[in-house]
Amino acid sequence: MLKTFKYFTTILAISFLLTACSQKVVVEKPTILEVKQDTIVELSKQANDKSFNQQEQTDEYFSKYFRPWKQSKLSYSEIEAKWGFSYKNKKVYLENHNQATKEWFDKKIENANFENYNKDIKKAITLKNTNVRVLPTNSPMFYNPSLPGEGFPFDYNQNSLLKINTPLIVSHFSKDRAWAFVESHFVGGWVEINNIAFVDDDFIKDFTTNDYFIATKEKFAIYDPIFREYVKVGTIFPKKDNNFIVAKEDDNLNAKISYIQIEEEFIEKMPLSYNHENRARILKEF
Repeated sequence: MLKTFKYFTTILAISFLLTACSQKVVVEKPTILEVKQDTIVELSKQANDKSFNQQEQTDEYFSKYFRPWKQSKLSYSEIEAKWGFSYKNKKVYLENHNQATKEWFDKKIENANFENYNKDIKKAITLKNTNVRVLPTNSPMFYNPSLPGEGFPFDYNQNSLLKINTPLIVSHFSKDRAWAFVESHFVGGWVEINNIAFVDDDFIKDFTTNDYFIATKEKFAIYDPIFREYVKVGTIFPKKDNNFIVAKEDDNLNAKISYIQIEEEFIEKMPLSYNHENRARILKEF
């Protein structure tokens, strides 16, 4: 029997290239197709295994992955970093289904402390899988929950998710010091302060081993020695000798190296060969 992704949809979006700045962009409604897992696996066979130089792409990826530790400041302008403030001008509903008030937004914006943007630079790393929030709060933000496709779980305050062991650069902290505004290799936003630790040159030197492994199984547990996290596919672990490295915090939220064991069936050396067998194996984890 074919296994069907639960609530899995493949979204085919139509994109347009601008050939002149005066050209009008037409946005069409995407076509949503419900597909079965085995169908996706079969489609993966059609990919060209030699369409790119895998080692070059891997080197480029790691250059970007560790880029936050080489930056002197966040790459976004302050205006770009504050894009989430625009929600104040929209009808946004909170978890109690009441509309967010001007006072609610004013409180969050004040706590965001953007007068200190790029003025408290620190390098950091995630200690666990970490939500990246648009505003410094765990409160969800919804459009009208009574409308189709809105309400839970469509939280507009959720910008992204960072996996454990992700390098970061910190711009500044919220006024209550509970949140840090960060940039990773692909996203920026607010993270809870207890989800990160601060790194120094010694930590970075020990962490960047040039021998990296990647998780190929979804949601397996790691321990050091107590439970630390359920690991997501694609999580990166440096390796030294026969141990894998994971960041751990001290009492002052400074990062230190912790060595853990991971079973061979859960992890493989990077780069993982780009072929049908590996694509199919990874697809089946979702």
